[in-house]
Amino acid sequence: MIDFGGQLTTRRAATQVASSSLLIVTSSLTYTPSIDRVAAIQVCETVSVIAMSQNPDLTIRRANGEDAGLLAELGARTFAETFATDNSPEDMAAYIAASFNHTQQMAELADPASTFLIAEVGGVAAGYAKLHADEPLEGVEGPNPVELVRLYASREWLGRGVGAALMRACVDEAQQAGHRTIWLGVWERNGRAQAFYRKWNFRAVGEHVFQLGSDPQTDILMERAV
Repeated sequence: MIDFGGQLTTRRAATQVASSSLLIVTSSLTYTPSIDRVAAIQVCETVSVIAMSQNPDLTIRRANGEDAGLLAELGARTFAETFATDNSPEDMAAYIAASFNHTQQMAELADPASTFLIAEVGGVAAGYAKLHADEPLEGVEGPNPVELVRLYASREWLGRGVGAALMRACVDEAQQAGHRTIWLGVWERNGRAQAFYRKWNFRAVGEHVFQLGSDPQTDILMERAV
């Protein structure tokens, strides 16, 4: 989980996404033990994924230390696209300012427990996901869990395989890291996202409060085996 000012901020991968057949094309890893974490993640794994039925130019790569600005912009934009119509401008502005500023993204990228995956189509960012390995919330029951903190696709790529490709990459990443469970929190009012997760074999295991600005909201906890 991530904590901004003492408030739990596990949330919310919520997009309209479509499943697609995926092909893992290549995977390579370069690691230099003598350099620190921020530098080490700049020479990181690249995974090319072809969504064969929809996006032949879709690739997914690990984020690196130079992606803080990209993730700040992409994170703020996709969060607003997903939730702005159902929440007050003041609450949205407070959350986005705290969660998607450049400094915060630099800190999250430097966290060794976190992994960011960026989906690109023709070299342009179309979505992203974040995994975080930490103690799960109460109600998560599966062994050796990892949290899917965020999974978003840009509005223009909704329903075109980006979300499915990111989810497949997250499952693969969790497996490679030795995790046996993926869990997440999704807003109780976001039925579209809940349906997407159920298609990926997530099941509800509990609830928790997510603070969006001044508004305490209920997120459903979901998990699946890896």
